[in-house]
Amino acid sequence: MALYPYENYGYLKSENEQSRSFAKLNSDENGLANAIYVIEEKEPSALVDKKIGLSEIGSICLNFDFEKVENIYSGYNPDIYKQDNFVGYAFKNAEIFVSFEGETATRIYERIQVSARSGSKSNFAKCFVPDRNSI
Repeated sequence: MALYPYENYGYLKSENEQSRSFAKLNSDENGLANAIYVIEEKEPSALVDKKIGLSEIGSICLNFDFEKVENIYSGYNPDIYKQDNFVGYAFKNAEIFVSFEGETATRIYERIQVSARSGSKSNFAKCFVPDRNSI
């Protein structure tokens, strides 16, 4: 999942509401019926505009006991490639990946894996799965 600057929250929420309304109006219960949704709003703010330095991200991650991972690979066997402009941080089942240009972060991705006993799965899921209507 990619992370976006907080300034985009209003934009993303509005865009979500508009696409949900569009889907309700144009759905034939099997998909969208001869309709295309066009985004005409302004583009969201880019993370790179925040000019967040790699050292700042690294300092935060390391303070929370994440381990730095400098060799990041992507792809599937046998086509695995080293990503030159990526750094990662890992802690237990959480991972943060940062792409960068020079010393500035351009994108931040996170991946969190969670597990729970069968009796607490529904309560646990409510903590991490956002209500579709809340965004």
